[in-house]
Amino acid sequence: MTQYLSDKFKVLSLISIILVLYIHSGFHDYPNEIQGMIFNANLQNFISGMIGRCAVPLFYAISGYLFFTGLYGGRNANYQKLWFKIKKRGKTLLVPYIIACLFPVV
Repeated sequence: MTQYLSDKFKVLSLISIILVLYIHSGFHDYPNEIQGMIFNANLQNFISGMIGRCAVPLFYAISGYLFFTGLYGGRNANYQKLWFKIKKRGKTLLVPYIIACLFPVV
């Protein structure tokens, strides 16, 4: 991957992080507390309800692209690299997930 493409992914990730934080901030859900500021409430609803909702799918697309980067070459080489990556992800993602599911928080 080139440095230019890497920088673009970093900028897209930063924008997505800010949008996710904005969605989870909670202050945009109280239009009654902002009485007389209809434009502000509508702007907050537009950012969090429409623009902000693309942040998680953007993370998903970036991670999918980065996961499959480098899987080129011969046909057998692709399958071997893919299974190696899946096994590696299974150890780093699936195992902690299963352990966390064994100890639910009440």
